Amino acid sequence: MIEHLGRISRIVKKPKGHGLLVSLGGNGRTTLIKLAGFINDCSLFKIEFTKNYGRTEWLDDMKAMFKQAGVDDRPIVFALTATEAGTCAGSIEDVSSITNSGEVPNLFSQDDIEEIRAEVAKQSKQAASVDLLQLFSRRSQNNVHVLLSMSPAGDDLREHLRRYPALGHCTTIDWFLPWPAEALQSVAVAQLRESPFLAA
Repeated sequence: MIEHLGRISRIVKKPKGHGLLVSLGGNGRTTLIKLAGFINDCSLFKIEFTKNYGRTEWLDDMKAMFKQAGVDDRPIVFALTATEAGTCAGSIEDVSSITNSGEVPNLFSQDDIEEIRAEVAKQSKQAASVDLLQLFSRRSQNNVHVLLSMSPAGDDLREHLRRYPALGHCTTIDWFLPWPAEALQSVAVAQLRESPFLAA
């Protein structure tokens, strides 16, 4: 697990770093994502997908995330599973766009853009010398780190990578392999050896 923690940590430390974590459930991916984010002083952005969650809510969440990253200049780990993303139409395509270009196309309206310019101007000491929208874009591209968890079981992984190649080409892929039987046995023996029940 330490190796996976190191890999995920390198992903979120790198500007524009994104990861595709491939494993069956129960391998500790969520815990490792939280720990790697904490180690690298990143905020965890996790969406609560409810029954009524739809495209409008998804876009609102994307706006909020990019504003945190671009206006507040805050590093963010955006963690989600393919199953979660699949509940909302167009979300996998948006995730693919983020890994490829660092943004969701046509996310912000003209009013949003003017508001972003004003907020960046308030917070940036470079405001007079740079294009505020470019500064926002550069910050958000560098600060948002997608960590998408997918299972190798079934056809979803292959289908998503075929339809959205950026999920494979623009991410660091970390394969979580199952524990070998020898390792499981070794851990079990080491733990049971110190058990008071066996010692008696």
